[in-house]
Amino acid sequence: MSVDAVPPPLGPPVRRRSPASIVWIVVLGVLLIAALTGGTLLLLEVVRLQAQTQELERMGDEQRRLLDEQEAQLDEQRTFGAAMEDFMAKARSLDNVPIGGLVALDEIESLAVEAWRQRHSPTAVAQLRDEVTERADALQTVLDAAAAQLASNASGTLGESIVDGLASGHVRVVYDDPAPICGGDPIGCVSSDDPTLIHLDPSDYDAEYFDDELRTLVTYHEFAHVLQFTNPGPTESAAGAFGGDWEFMADCYALTATGSWSLDRRVWRDASSYWDVSVGYGRVCDETQREVIRGWLGEVGFHYRPVSQEAA
Repeated sequence: MSVDAVPPPLGPPVRRRSPASIVWIVVLGVLLIAALTGGTLLLLEVVRLQAQTQELERMGDEQRRLLDEQEAQLDEQRTFGAAMEDFMAKARSLDNVPIGGLVALDEIESLAVEAWRQRHSPTAVAQLRDEVTERADALQTVLDAAAAQLASNASGTLGESIVDGLASGHVRVVYDDPAPICGGDPIGCVSSDDPTLIHLDPSDYDAEYFDDELRTLVTYHEFAHVLQFTNPGPTESAAGAFGGDWEFMADCYALTATGSWSLDRRVWRDASSYWDVSVGYGRVCDETQREVIRGWLGEVGFHYRPVSQEAA
């Protein structure tokens, strides 16, 4: 008998991917990995940029703080400089005034040196500026008083006119009895307690036996005492030529300033009568001593000069 062969049953069909499909899957996978990696890198970059921004902001705050500090320093340095300029302008107006002690320029220079040393401290510079301003205000008061003195010759006398011309208004003249101040019976007097005030005795100064030449000699003599008291350093050096005698030195100043060689005068009362009058202390200085007086006059008083911020 013959048996017919029966083919086995067929299973579900097997699907095979084409090479092209496999390539696309690989490509998509690579793209996915790249996308994930790129996102991570992008996130890291954002974080880095944020950190950098914060650092820049921090640096910016520090820069602003430094700039603010520098601006504050410059502001105070400018105001200090303005105060110094104001003081020096006032001081310049006193150049060659023979009265000592009007301008403490060495002290002002010390303040300028200290301001430079403290230039990085606005608070310290501000305090120094205030001190300079205070001194400038005090100097202005001195200048105002001198201007008022020059504007009016209160006594209307020769003596006051001479003193105003010599002292630019920084010395006053009063007509009173000088004996209680200086003792004895002087025609004029200057006290160390008030060395810019000249006392003249009107009973002698305005007497008929006094002429303008005698009044001039007496006024110059008393003004010499003003210079002696207010300029102790130069005076001490010059007084040696007069044996340390301030009165002899004052007489020599009066004679040198007026070009005179005598302390004696004959004052005519009328055509037939006269007075022989002597002032001073009886000694007439020689030319060598007069040269000392001229040198002394070149040293007394205030002589303007610029100040430096560099420490000596």
